[in-house]
Amino acid sequence: MNFLIDGTFVLSIYLSALLLDMYMGRPILVVKDVHEAFGLHLWLILMILTLILFYFIYYLICEVFLGTTFGQHVSATKVVDMNGEKPGRKQLLLRTLARLIPIDPFTFFARQPVGLHDKLSGTRLVFKQDVKRRLLF
Repeated sequence: MNFLIDGTFVLSIYLSALLLDMYMGRPILVVKDVHEAFGLHLWLILMILTLILFYFIYYLICEVFLGTTFGQHVSATKVVDMNGEKPGRKQLLLRTLARLIPIDPFTFFARQPVGLHDKLSGTRLVFKQDVKRRLLF
């Protein structure tokens, strides 16, 4: 579920940046004017690569520096190492890099729905036990 929430979040921000780029006519993204200079195929490849880079940066900033992603916040989950402790930066970096493996999203359909990024980094996603939700009246 976190993959869908985070993926939708990242894609919506990315597409918003593209629309803003088209509206403003300024090179917010590196791929400005590549379509005209090199053709549609290279432009599409660069668009996909910038999306992948944006996706990587999102997870890197959220997990390594902020400690949670938007999807983890919504689902009240957190990343822990195999001992149940907070993972180190190297583990989180490896986890983020492993997300770029194309088959990673499909590894949740296995018998044990553990992502490839968790297996390779020695981490797992668990529900927060002590989540206190505040009611706003």
